[in-house]
Amino acid sequence: CRLQIVDSRLENLQKRIKMEAIMSVFIFMVVMQCEAANNANLLKKMIGSINISPKRKASPSKATNVNSHYTSNQTVLKQNNLILIMFDDLRPELSIYGRTHMVTPNFERLAKRSVVFDYAFAQVAVCNPSRDSLLTGLRPDTVGTYNFQHSFRPHLTFPTQLARSGYNTAGIGKIFHWDGSDKDIWNYYQWDNDWYKYQFRENNYMNSTAMPDNITSETSFRDHQFAERAVHTLEKLILEPKYFFLGVGFKLPHLALHVPYQYYQIYKDKSRYWKLSKKEMRYPSTSPEVSYRCCAEHQFRFMKDDGAMKYNRSVLLGDMNTAFTQEIHDELMMSYCAAITFADKQVGKLLDVMDRHNLWQNTTVVL
Repeated sequence: CRLQIVDSRLENLQKRIKMEAIMSVFIFMVVMQCEAANNANLLKKMIGSINISPKRKASPSKATNVNSHYTSNQTVLKQNNLILIMFDDLRPELSIYGRTHMVTPNFERLAKRSVVFDYAFAQVAVCNPSRDSLLTGLRPDTVGTYNFQHSFRPHLTFPTQLARSGYNTAGIGKIFHWDGSDKDIWNYYQWDNDWYKYQFRENNYMNSTAMPDNITSETSFRDHQFAERAVHTLEKLILEPKYFFLGVGFKLPHLALHVPYQYYQIYKDKSRYWKLSKKEMRYPSTSPEVSYRCCAEHQFRFMKDDGAMKYNRSVLLGDMNTAFTQEIHDELMMSYCAAITFADKQVGKLLDVMDRHNLWQNTTVVL
């Protein structure tokens, strides 16, 4: 029995290492493709001949056809602009992953002209460690980040590498935790609109853990404002002589699930699409305790009148051995799906700029 358990654990460990290696290699290749000119010889040996000079990019209207960069005997990677779109706690609850109930036309729009990764895994089920791992290309064990209060420093992130390699770098919204307008990362522009303060204020008037809002205007939500500012910044970046990196980080679908009411209405009667078994409603028994970190709230506050009224029922949270109830799951999923559809609309604004200026030939979008 002991040997069987050890074999099982080794197999699971091997799977985890393979998954994490995929993510690390992906980030490594993004950084390496945009490395500085003084490493050109090394890069050519590793991944072929690459144009890495930070000279003026081709005009969007005169962008070279990507097919012209491929020959019969050699693959040449073309230097591009880069747009990174980040969503906090977004899982594959998308129509492109077979979730037919999801209304996500702009995710579909991007997917039709993209490579969709079927095996993409979060390193840690907490936002800050996960983003630190993504931005550094390192495992959380290496970065040493497992919660909210630790920083990725002193490790190098790929936005910093791009800035050092001659790119204009701009960050809108929630990309890093706590770091703000660091010129070593964002040498062109940075704007997060005090999203931490906004999040704290938001929690103060939330009537329930998941709250559809029929009063606050859509334009007052931070993600709407991030998208609008990102569009404005992108319009300026494409006029500059240098290649650019634009990072756009959105808050939703991270808790608190405060969403415009009209998006909640789309999913109000769709609970049949996310029914789970009793076993699935529990935290996986094989997961180590260190991987469990319950949401920032210590209680779940049930909706009253679809979030319009202050809650009058709640349950305590924090025990990884306690299963969620169907009611909790339904309230979370209705608002979670609503948040994703609201987020989808913001993605569409960026894709509109890509279409309007014909940027697809010289700009890579990573979501």
